[in-house]
Parts: sequence; C-alpha cells; structure tokens
Amino acid sequence: MNRYYFIDQNGRQTGPVEANELPKYGVKRNTMVWCQGMADWQPVFAVAELVPFFPPVSPQAGLGNTGNQFQSTPQPPSMGNVPPYTNSANSQSPYSRPIYAPGYQENGAPGNPPNNYLWLSILTTLLCCLPLGIVGIIYSTQVMSKWNSGDFAGAEASARNAKTWSLVGIGLGLATSVLYGISLVFLGY
Repeated sequence: MNRYYFIDQNGRQTGPVEANELPKYGVKRNTMVWCQGMADWQPVFAVAELVPFFPPVSPQAGLGNTGNQFQSTPQPPSMGNVPPYTNSANSQSPYSRPIYAPGYQENGAPGNPPNNYLWLSILTTLLCCLPLGIVGIIYSTQVMSKWNSGDFAGAEASARNAKTWSLVGIGLGLATSVLYGISLVFLGY
C-alpha cells in the first residue's frame, strides 16, 4: 500500500500517510494527494487505490448528531526536516512534488546505501577462506538490490552479514596460517 502526501485544510503539504489512514486526517474525496510514481497531484476520487477508502457521500449523509463531532483529528506523522508548504511566491506549489529533507531520497531512503563490503569478501575469498568469502560475496551482492527495491533494513542486514562473514573468514584464515607456521617450527616439517 502506498504512502500519500496530501494538502490539509490550511493548504500545507502533509504526510506521508498510509492510504487507509487518510480519512483519519480529515482527507476528503476532493483533497489533492500525491505519492511516489504519480506524475502530478490528483484529487482522491481520481486515484483508484484510494476510492475504496472514500465512498461517495449521499445527500442524506451527515444529517443529525453523530456523537463524535468533538473527537480530535489525529496528527499526521512527523515529516522530519521537510519544510511545510507556505503560500508565498517563493515557495513550492501545493500541487508540485513533495520537498524532501536533506539526506533523504525521493523513495524515503535514509541517505546513501550501506557499504556492501564486496572488496572485503573478494579479498577473503582469494587470500584466506574460500567458503566464507563466497558467503560474504553473496550477501554483498544483495545489498544494492534490496536497497533499490525499498527494503532498507534488509540492505543494512545484508551489509552487516557480508562484513561479518568476511571478517570471520579472515580470522579463520589467519588462525590457520599461524597454526601451520607453529607446526612447521615445532614439528620440523
């Protein structure tokens, strides 16, 4: 399910919010929304994914006391350092794409992708421990594919695994070399 930005009652860009939670924030069928992949802002009723959450309103709807007119509207999630939309000549139009905070990419990725430690995995494979180096290479190659698909936590985990397997391989390779050297000295081979 996509996360949408919307223009609130005060004309400010707000979000992102899960599609099914938009009604909780006072979003109506004619509210302008945008998410990654959309070319431009559109009203809710024009976005097929959102239509099920905003059924058409009948003329009789809203008559009488519903008993919940005093409930507060939930606050949208924090947008971090994203500047709010202001209605001035030098500001971003409310119908343009959202502004992202420095260090954040359009797809919500935090900063740059993690180091994949491919160089360390290859070094481990060539010089120390072939099996553990290969495992490190496998994890190293998963980092960018997970990052590009939006699985940022998975990319971080693959990077950590690549580093761990490579360092363990180097450690085992060094330990084996030291033991071999000691056996040569003491056993005279």
